[in-house]
Amino acid sequence: MPEHHRTPLNATVLAGKHGVLLPKARHTQQKLKLRIIPLSVCLLLAMPGTMSAQIVDIPLKNPSFEQGTDQAGLPVGWTRYSGNGDGLRVSVIEAGPDNAKALFIEDDDPGSEVGVTQTVPLKGGLVYEASVSVRGVEKTAPWGAYLQLRFLPSHKYVQTALGTDETDAFDQISIRGVAPPGTEKGTIYLYTHKGPTPKIVVDSVRLVSGVTPPPPPPPDPVPPVYSQLKDL
Repeated sequence: MPEHHRTPLNATVLAGKHGVLLPKARHTQQKLKLRIIPLSVCLLLAMPGTMSAQIVDIPLKNPSFEQGTDQAGLPVGWTRYSGNGDGLRVSVIEAGPDNAKALFIEDDDPGSEVGVTQTVPLKGGLVYEASVSVRGVEKTAPWGAYLQLRFLPSHKYVQTALGTDETDAFDQISIRGVAPPGTEKGTIYLYTHKGPTPKIVVDSVRLVSGVTPPPPPPPDPVPPVYSQLKDL
């Protein structure tokens, strides 16, 4: 259950005492000087995957909601989160050119939450990014809807607001998090929380690994130290 935020290189080389000697290039008009490159650098370049991580898509069921709904009216492959009621609705609508489909989340009950979830296998120690495309609804505030990625079984999570001022086009929103050691699964939440009553259109859900880690949080503020107190 979500918690709320109110906020190798193929080359011939010569090993030397201090590193690797790269021979002079042949058949060139300009004379090249012999350069010494540390052996550790050459080994680093020869190792696959050291210069950039490989982005891997994590398979999701019905990520763009084109498969429509199941017998319960929910998007195929997704599970309903939280409340039921007249003011809480999740549906699949036509929301783009060529009758493209998208998820429509409606929350008219300030005392309840509503949304959909999907759980997939994940591995600990990897950096994951979840992203979605979102569009607002005219005359309706989108604020109070969230995208959350929760790692299991630790229940550590990252999340961000799905709010956007765009009502004629989609914005992309994403979050990144490092899966804790021992992570076996992860759950994507697209949901609203108690209080606000947003309406939001969501499409093109994607989950990948191999991205760069998110930046660290800012340090805690240091309180001032006064060497002399002011006379009152």
